Amino acid sequence: MKRLPLCVFGLIWTLGHAHAADLNVTFTDIEEAKGELLIAVFDSADAWDNDKPLVASAHIPVTGTTVQHTFKDLKPSTYAVSVIRDANGNQRLDTNFIGMPIEQYGYSQNPPLKMRKATFEETRFELNDAIQAITIKLR
Repeated sequence: MKRLPLCVFGLIWTLGHAHAADLNVTFTDIEEAKGELLIAVFDSADAWDNDKPLVASAHIPVTGTTVQHTFKDLKPSTYAVSVIRDANGNQRLDTNFIGMPIEQYGYSQNPPLKMRKATFEETRFELNDAIQAITIKLR
């Protein structure tokens, strides 16, 4: 009889967490262990184009040429991730006089380089599993 309440609690806990997923992101090709990664997770083209509202974000120190971070308990959906390696701590992507980035950056799906910010369509992916992993190559 004592097992029944425990089983009910376990079922309720499982159902409550059945709709959450973890996203493990590995960032590669980091030029030097300096600064921090500014990571943003978006769930729509509108949010992507306007840099808000974010589903999740993180500022993590760069400790090597490869860094990992996990976003926990995201709902299964379509997402896109962008990252900047903020080498000088000013909390933004620095550019040269013609607008070309001088700090490293990257996007989910690693779309080909163009003379513009990648679009949500180029960077989006489906998060369905309880745990999913993606890799973003910094440029």
